[in-house]
Amino acid sequence: MKRMLFAVALATLTLGAAQASTLDWGVLGAVKGCTSMGTKTSGGEQAVALGNSASWTVLCKVSSGTVNAYVGGHYYPSFVGVATSTGGTDEVGKRGNPYRFNADMSSGAHTTGNIGIVGGTQSEGVEAVAYKGNTTYEMVISYTAGANGGAGTLNFYLNGVLYGTASGFDADIQYISWGKQGMNSNQSLFAGGNTPTLDIAYVEGLDYEGVQEAIAALPEPTALALLALGVAGLALRRRVA
Repeated sequence: MKRMLFAVALATLTLGAAQASTLDWGVLGAVKGCTSMGTKTSGGEQAVALGNSASWTVLCKVSSGTVNAYVGGHYYPSFVGVATSTGGTDEVGKRGNPYRFNADMSSGAHTTGNIGIVGGTQSEGVEAVAYKGNTTYEMVISYTAGANGGAGTLNFYLNGVLYGTASGFDADIQYISWGKQGMNSNQSLFAGGNTPTLDIAYVEGLDYEGVQEAIAALPEPTALALLALGVAGLALRRRVA
């Protein structure tokens, strides 16, 4: 009996100690308020209503795949972005007041360009990150309201590091868009033989730090299995007794 109780206690201790410490996309869907938008292989957009929340987070995992050179004209396709209105003639990526991550793939023979932001100021002292083939990037746009629900701050995170900020932000987000700069086909992130995939989700009610804390509070599958095993063993022991 003591051994079985020890097993249960050990499983419970493991459950508390073995927590996720980084952003784990495998369990992101278990975070309260999270909505998965699935995996994207072409440009698009989705209407959302994030303006009623004091905080929210839009997350995008980019698996770049093949990244080819672009020649001719300026080319700044969007990875992921949020927009506050339906203004403008472009249906994707350039709605009114866009805030987004984009790639500088302007004319030239290079196959990598810097990852930039639109609608905010890049953080001082943070070096630009190149967009390269067969590489995974995590891009996050997160909002936290100011005091008493006033104007807040929009933060851009790249691979867990604060990449840029838009202060004094006080607007309702109506769209999340991805994969394009405008309507022209050559402005798509997926044009020219490029093969990225984008996994996108958004969380209402939590900023990026809150999402990280929520994930860290989720028990890992191994810990849950140990706890279940310990409880099952205790029940069997009692039944035999």
